[in-house]
Amino acid sequence: MDDWINIVMVIGFGILCVAVVLLTLAVLKTLSVLRVLASNLQGLSIALAADIKSTLQTTSTTAEEAKERLQELRPLSAGLGRAGDSLTEAGDKLREVSRKCTQSAAETLKRAHKRNEHDLEITLRTLDAGFSLWQALRSRTQGVNSDSHPAGGTMNLKGEMKR
Repeated sequence: MDDWINIVMVIGFGILCVAVVLLTLAVLKTLSVLRVLASNLQGLSIALAADIKSTLQTTSTTAEEAKERLQELRPLSAGLGRAGDSLTEAGDKLREVSRKCTQSAAETLKRAHKRNEHDLEITLRTLDAGFSLWQALRSRTQGVNSDSHPAGGTMNLKGEMKR
């Protein structure tokens, strides 16, 4: 029986060795596949790192250019702000001058209207008196005609009879 036990142990040990060899081969194959995957991942990560580096450099350059342009635009912006303030101030002054001119023109127009109204009244009175005098002289020199007005009556410029 000892031979059988030895045979069973040898066979068991052989099966165990075969299992270890198969397991070792499976682990080696898995490790080989993992090495290829790791190599591919390393290549991808290197390419990704290069892309990220390039993007960061481009972004950095763009940010620096934007900062420089912003610095260039600040004086222009300040100048435009001052120009806007000046235009607002000029607009306010123009409105004030316009208001004063309008007010002055209205006052001048009122004074001229009063003066002209008074002068027109005097002129109409003078014309009326002159017309009345002319009518009186005419009626005396020509006598009373059928188409003339009754004696003592004259017409003023408004077409009204005066006595």
